Amino acid sequence: MVVVRSRKKSEYLEALHQTDLKVGPVPGDGAHAETNEIRPFLKYFNDLVATEIYNDVLFVSEKNENVWWYDGERITFRTPNYTKILNAMRTEPTLTLADMKEITGISIAAIQKLLNQLIQKKYVERGGKEGSWRVFLTQ
Repeated sequence: MVVVRSRKKSEYLEALHQTDLKVGPVPGDGAHAETNEIRPFLKYFNDLVATEIYNDVLFVSEKNENVWWYDGERITFRTPNYTKILNAMRTEPTLTLADMKEITGISIAAIQKLLNQLIQKKYVERGGKEGSWRVFLTQ
């Protein structure tokens, strides 16, 4: 079984569509298709596996505090300020912006801007009973 992450779903569906155009929409036809008939899906799958393995090896072998892992992808932040904020949130999930400023030495305006980006990309969220931070990235 192949698990396709939602961010790659459109690529997956397009590869299947292109393959169906050659093979036909009946699943049984695809089961008996020749390699040249399923080439769009094979290309997608090979690219997917190669990218996943490449990112896995890079992540495991790289020693950089600004490199994180999220949903099967290697994330590299341009500034160490993201790492400072994320580490503070992981250590103390109930931090306020003032607490973050105290711990990281980053201005509240800069923290708010970085937090907005982290939230927008779904790397973190605030919730729970106490308004705790949840960090979905791993380092």
